[in-house]
Amino acid sequence: MNPPDGSPARVLAVDDDPGSLDLVADVLRPEGCEVFRADNARAALDWLRVQTCHAIVSDHKMPGMTGLDLFREARAIQPDASR
Repeated sequence: MNPPDGSPARVLAVDDDPGSLDLVADVLRPEGCEVFRADNARAALDWLRVQTCHAIVSDHKMPGMTGLDLFREARAIQPDASR
């Protein structure tokens, strides 16, 4: 999953459950990914406005905004990030 330039893939994981965020990080870090975390969709969107990532992994059911709504808004901010 690394970018063509050989740098680590930057992945934003979004979930209101800290255990799920730990699991995503535990799976992706050994694959060479740099994993960033957000505990809600609004925090994720704020992060995406100032940082770049290659992929976004999100829970669907979160308070305030679903994962699908997050993906829609994230596309406007970072259209090249995989979801």
